[in-house]
Amino acid sequence: MFTHVFFDCDSTLTKIEGIDALAELAGVGEEVKELTRQAMEGELSLEEVWKTRLDMIRPTPAQIEIVARRCIAELTPGVRETLNRLHEEGVAT
Repeated sequence: MFTHVFFDCDSTLTKIEGIDALAELAGVGEEVKELTRQAMEGELSLEEVWKTRLDMIRPTPAQIEIVARRCIAELTPGVRETLNRLHEEGVAT
């Protein structure tokens, strides 16, 4: 039996990628997607891309709130039920 479950939120618990949504709000969506592609294909290091993307986006608290609300609005089907079941079983998430 396990006591903890860890989830990657983006495209797992919610249907969106938070960094892409923030980038769209900042007007740098395509540039950020290209950096992500390069990192996923091993052309750039993930550490470098994380910093570069955030430096490009420079999200405001208001933008973060918008994306947080969108994440909640676009939950993956079955997420609430899955989390509730895990909590009922005493599993920390």
